[in-house]
Amino acid sequence: MPGAMLYGLDSQEDSIRKTLQFMWDSGKKDTRIKLGIQPTILIYGPPGTGKTSLVENLAKEFNSEYNAEGFHFVKSNLNSLLSHDLGRSSKNLDKFFDDIFKKARQQKRVLVHLDDAESALTSRMGGSESKGVFRFVTTALGKLDDLIGADLMYSPVIVLSTNMIKVLDPAVDRRFTHRFRFDPTLSEEHIREMSTHYLADSIDEYSDFVEALISRYDPKQVTPHQICRILEVVLVQGLAPDDAILQLDKENPHYGMIIEK
Repeated sequence: MPGAMLYGLDSQEDSIRKTLQFMWDSGKKDTRIKLGIQPTILIYGPPGTGKTSLVENLAKEFNSEYNAEGFHFVKSNLNSLLSHDLGRSSKNLDKFFDDIFKKARQQKRVLVHLDDAESALTSRMGGSESKGVFRFVTTALGKLDDLIGADLMYSPVIVLSTNMIKVLDPAVDRRFTHRFRFDPTLSEEHIREMSTHYLADSIDEYSDFVEALISRYDPKQVTPHQICRILEVVLVQGLAPDDAILQLDKENPHYGMIIEK
């Protein structure tokens, strides 16, 4: 199955792919241990810039590459493991990390994506967090250290993604040294590719709309998600190009501000 279409992220995708390959290269295991290279990746940037899609695309790619040898992809929002019942939160964490250990001990390459990290791994320094959140973060960090330090053929690689890097607990921040910022700048060619992807056989009748969109967007502010939303409205609602943009402006004035140069 092909992955999601990504735009303006070629450099990040290539670098993250190489980082994963290094971590799972058995010939580099001794070097990684000797130098204390942690199998952790932090990706951050505004919403709608492709963080989740890129990780999922790479997971599909590595599943095809390592399927015969063994590959396992785990995706979770840690907030779903957090409970008002402190004991339940601990049990949820135990089960989550035990399952990862189980796969890794089977000599499988394991990719773990912890999405929306800010929802559960916020700073414990502010003093406003509940005891439950404080304990959850502390326990999660301990489990993470155990996983990173385990003597395994292929160390699981933990990818943490967040829209708000500044709110992460400092102890979380320190454990993720391989960092990639997602803030893609779209080009005119990207807009044309996205338009063709969405409008397909109807692209010719929307050629004026595509050119109008290209002439109006600010590449320093717009995200792929926002452009895709415009195209989706045109496709699904069958709106004329100008009506589609006006409708988006009505739903959220921010879109109008972004689209206009």
